[in-house]
Amino acid sequence: IDWLNDVKGLSDLNFINVLQEYPNTRILFMHSTAIPTDPENIVDTDVVKQMLNFAKEKINLLTENGIDRKRIIFDPGIGFGKDANGAISIIANCSKF
Repeated sequence: IDWLNDVKGLSDLNFINVLQEYPNTRILFMHSTAIPTDPENIVDTDVVKQMLNFAKEKINLLTENGIDRKRIIFDPGIGFGKDANGAISIIANCSKF
């Protein structure tokens, strides 16, 4: 396994076991607040702050379980539960990620 592409943002902790078993496997995990059925259901929050906290939590979880930081890639999940303003905010602040 070269890559794990986890679109559920490490909600399944079994991925950690796989990464520990295969030390050359890289992980790409995505932030998602799910795709809302109605765009008006999107909660107006600071999406960048929310995503930074999420990413830090997941990266800490991985590194605390022996996964080298160089193996980890974070996908902000533009369009997955984020409205147009949230997407623009993510792009404008991509250097923070």
